[in-house]
Amino acid sequence: MILDRPIAVIDIGSNSVHLMLLQPVPDGLPRLVRKVKDYVRLRAAIDDSGALSEEAISRAALVIAEFRRIADDADAEVRAVATAAVRGARNRRHFVERIRDDAGVEVEVIDGRREAALVYQGVRLGMPGFDGAQLCADVGGGSTEVLHGRGDEVQAIASVDIGAVGLTRDRLGDVPVSAVRLETTRVWLREALARVVLPFDGLAPERWIATSGTIQRLARMHVAATGLDPDTPIDGITIDRLALDALVDALAAADTTEARLRLPGIDPDRADILLGGALVFEALADVFAIPAWTVSMAGLRMGLAAEVLRRRRARAA
Repeated sequence: MILDRPIAVIDIGSNSVHLMLLQPVPDGLPRLVRKVKDYVRLRAAIDDSGALSEEAISRAALVIAEFRRIADDADAEVRAVATAAVRGARNRRHFVERIRDDAGVEVEVIDGRREAALVYQGVRLGMPGFDGAQLCADVGGGSTEVLHGRGDEVQAIASVDIGAVGLTRDRLGDVPVSAVRLETTRVWLREALARVVLPFDGLAPERWIATSGTIQRLARMHVAATGLDPDTPIDGITIDRLALDALVDALAAADTTEARLRLPGIDPDRADILLGGALVFEALADVFAIPAWTVSMAGLRMGLAAEVLRRRRARAA
């Protein structure tokens, strides 16, 4: 049946391009069949004119063509979206055309509000059974999305062009990060994100959900720092403010790239931008007065899958 057909979600982010191949199951979370990613780093490939480089576009096309082959081998329905790096690029139409022509994939360039809504759908699907008020945050490579919802109702959305890759390139720079540069970045972030709070005035979340590669890698570091089993599942794990501050301090204190790579639980592929992403979560905790983040492994990609499933059910009804 069409309801059972696999779903291949391609997420073209500012830092990496992901493929998630999922098998729908009746009335439950789709089963993960395969997950692949490649660090294309599109945000870092935008030149001074605001255009993505041809080299980066070609690199992305090769990766997405391979993802398309994986999807076709599984007879999967393909959905592809591009987020901050592509939507902010002057030549985004050219990017979309190249991916269609070279990889055979139609890409939807989504704005920040749609990105946030998809993140919320993904969190709802991945963490079922909670219908209370919750604030969800996704810190990506080129943007940050924040959303407040209760049950299926979305009550407030904000998107800001601040992410781990851009913050590292434009504010933090290379290792080592001086104490002055760190504090200056913190002050700038709090001021920049204070405006994000306005649409959420009067809302009272009962829990605070963090999703994205950044928080998942920070959760792995948190597991290592607290002496837990390295294989401890991080979906649903809580990182309170003291623990988050300790992770930021450890990343900032590493005075060489080698020292940062030696931190327990670090992801070598994300080590250079992880401090930037951690600082955004720290600043969000400041401006929203968040005592602790609950980590969700589901987000944008699971939200796209949820959308596909909802449309399939509507057609079948």
